[in-house]
Amino acid sequence: MAKEKSPAGPLPVRPHHGMCLAFFRGSGYSSRFVSGMSEVLSRLLADPETVIRLTCGADRICSACPENLDGVCLDHTKSGTYDGRVLALTQLSYGQELTFAEFAARVTDRILNPGLRADVCSDCRWDGICSGAASNYDFLER
Repeated sequence: MAKEKSPAGPLPVRPHHGMCLAFFRGSGYSSRFVSGMSEVLSRLLADPETVIRLTCGADRICSACPENLDGVCLDHTKSGTYDGRVLALTQLSYGQELTFAEFAARVTDRILNPGLRADVCSDCRWDGICSGAASNYDFLER
């Protein structure tokens, strides 16, 4: 059963951020970005039943990214490609609402565990952090 939505509605999340959140280690574009990403990850790990909505536009993580220009990613082609790959592999779609736990489980079961992470985003500038790192989604094992 899905958790009731907060009064503010579901938290918008770009699909490829399911990959970024899995391996985030406190590095990023800027200290403001790192702080924002840490805040989102902490919130979702503290309450994995938070309802999210998969979005193709800027989400809370994007809001602190220096490559975000008025809600549009300067490298929208690459981020859109990553989103598309995550959606295809997880069999989810833009606009879909689910709990973060359900999303993280899909990312884990359909991308990370089968060893497909590199197929999604190996050309990302942060690949060296993610490659070989343990996932932050260990809450799924509880």
